[in-house]
Amino acid sequence: MTENREVVRVSGLTVRFGQAVVVDSVSLSVAAGECLAIVGESGSGKTLTARALLGLLPDGASVDVDELVIDGVDARNYSERDWRRIRGARVGLVSQDALVSLDPLRRVGAEVAEVIEIHGARGSVGRMSRAGIADRVTGMLGRVAVPEPEERAQQYPHELSGGLRQRALIASALAGEPGILIADEPTTALDVTVQAQVLDLLAGLRADGLGIMVISHDLAVVSGLADRVAVMKDGRIVEEGVTTEVLSRPQHPYTRMLLAAAPRLGAEASPIGAAPIVQEVVLEATGLGRDFRRPDGGVRSAVDAVSLTVRAGAAVGVVGESGSGKTTLARLLLGFDTPDRGEVALDGRAWSGVPERRRRARRGDIQFISQDPLGSFDPRFTVARIVAEGLRGDARRASAAGRATRIRQLLDSVGLDASLESRRPHELSGGQRQRVAIARALASDPRILVCDEPVSALDVSIQATIIDLLDTLRRDLGVALVFVSHDLAVVAQLCDEVLVMQGGRVVESGSTDRVFQNPQHPFTKALVAAVPRMP
Repeated sequence: MTENREVVRVSGLTVRFGQAVVVDSVSLSVAAGECLAIVGESGSGKTLTARALLGLLPDGASVDVDELVIDGVDARNYSERDWRRIRGARVGLVSQDALVSLDPLRRVGAEVAEVIEIHGARGSVGRMSRAGIADRVTGMLGRVAVPEPEERAQQYPHELSGGLRQRALIASALAGEPGILIADEPTTALDVTVQAQVLDLLAGLRADGLGIMVISHDLAVVSGLADRVAVMKDGRIVEEGVTTEVLSRPQHPYTRMLLAAAPRLGAEASPIGAAPIVQEVVLEATGLGRDFRRPDGGVRSAVDAVSLTVRAGAAVGVVGESGSGKTTLARLLLGFDTPDRGEVALDGRAWSGVPERRRRARRGDIQFISQDPLGSFDPRFTVARIVAEGLRGDARRASAAGRATRIRQLLDSVGLDASLESRRPHELSGGQRQRVAIARALASDPRILVCDEPVSALDVSIQATIIDLLDTLRRDLGVALVFVSHDLAVVAQLCDEVLVMQGGRVVESGSTDRVFQNPQHPFTKALVAAVPRMP
């Protein structure tokens, strides 16, 4: 590795949309073998800064920059044709959602091969042979620790796990041997064990001399990977320095706010409050099982012999890796799917195995909040109409003035101003959309909220606001929560009890403090050990 060789240097970077300045005089650098993290809330300008280094700013953006050097090349006056020549060859990109970034109709090996076919291998002369490209593809997949790379190269993205898809995306980004890798939220949607594998891979690449720029809102991930961190707010870098110094002794009030909002796991965690007084059981599942037919004709049990009890005002967390059965369990509790074995009771009355026409009047008692509220909204609807969807029959039949008053009350209960009533989903921030989803769920005065990864894609400050809101609902209104998540620190902060799932079964359960601070099952121990820690 070449010590101190800069692979990125930018100074005075300013990005505008019309008269609005969204990135303001940003200067930064990354050396070979170094990782720089850019952190900040949504809208802070961190992703636009990174995309400027790839020539990928959206239409309507104008750029001014005093200096822009990418892997030794002055890119200030590049045309789109010039940018296409260096993307992949000198700078690589890894995005958050590998399943979206990879072509679903193309084999993984073809994705990696495309970069080699376009750019060749650094130092090679002329076009590589088909056999040479195939060898390089398997070599790249092997370099990023993809097992059985020859076999994986022939598979499609949907046939790979989330961790393997992310590794394949990294292999594609590295195939042209760039000097700098830009990773935009590369682990946000991953389970803690897969997240740890990807972080270990990135750390290994950095040790081999690759310069890495990570865009992230996860300060714990940043603390374990980055050498330096730049904190962005309102388009400007407000604090920059060695990661351990910035995260342990922050100087700027905004940095201190971000750190205070970040959830923590372990002895340093500070639960929101004590467990609620034992109350009546509102949801009970006994011996639940759900099977799915495999392509080869076999049967896979996505959920097997799972039981849980949820009391009014309590919060029960469900954690585990992708494929462990968490979401299938949530669908069974909601009555979206029918169990093959076992039963679910809502307020002591049968809920599973009951015709939907008999459940319809009780649907409002149990509501769902998903990770992606935007996907559950009609993009043509205003906020007021979206919230009105959740109103029960009596409220729906009220006068227009009565409905409007109720909608404003619901928006106020989740911390949203009534001025947002006329906006549509695309005009809201991620945190605002999640609050609208909660307002819609609350419109029916539910007894239970089932939440499936509701905060994993949110910035730490917005995440903290949503967690506080959910905690207020359970403590002030007695709403029970079933909280499905891969983020153990969030579960530790919000939930009283936790179920740990592996292979469709519950392998450990109990109070959240006991399970996370003194895990008994080897799988739980592995999950806890994989959680990145703050300094």
